[in-house]
Amino acid sequence: MTSATSSVSEDSLPGTIIGLFNVHDRDSGQNAFTTCSLPEDLPFKLEKSVDNYYRLVTTRALDREQVSSYNITVTATDGGSPPLSTEAHFMLQVADINDNPPTFSQVSYFTYIPENNARGASIFSVTAQDPDSNNNARITYALTEDTLQGAPLSSFVSINSNTGVLYALRSFDYEQFRDLKLLVTASDSGNPPLSSNVSLSLFVLDQNDNAPEILYPA
Repeated sequence: MTSATSSVSEDSLPGTIIGLFNVHDRDSGQNAFTTCSLPEDLPFKLEKSVDNYYRLVTTRALDREQVSSYNITVTATDGGSPPLSTEAHFMLQVADINDNPPTFSQVSYFTYIPENNARGASIFSVTAQDPDSNNNARITYALTEDTLQGAPLSSFVSINSNTGVLYALRSFDYEQFRDLKLLVTASDSGNPPLSSNVSLSLFVLDQNDNAPEILYPA
């Protein structure tokens, strides 16, 4: 091997050079005529140049989320009878790029909470998955800013940016409002970051907390 890389980015273009090597056989004539081959199921090929020099190049784009590494075997065979061969092995890691946004397990969520709930109580949790690696798969959660009855939504509900757990910041009153519609955003930490949204409907359940009132006669 004259040169070889141990890692290649998954967005590398077809034809990216992985390694350069030279094959030599000390015999003569047909016994020194050499050919090189690769397993057929790999996304690589060999390109021969002059003086038994070869380039190992990619034949298509790679996908780390499908195959994260390749154990490549190059076989050099001479033209003798019987032929003799030698194998060279090396490991190639596929480096991740941020090509997958976080995805939620459902297209939308809904949950119920009884009115007069305790402040600070956990009311729901959402989870997103990202098949990338390292920072490209590190997810943070946030609520899209909105208003409810003139007050910011963040004064009613908060979300833990690391876990996706939602908390009630005040005690809800069924007689004031009966549902909240939230939009949760999951963002990864790639550069640039990718994100996705999911809607969450929160329905307030009535409790018998109001006595009847006689309106007539006064």
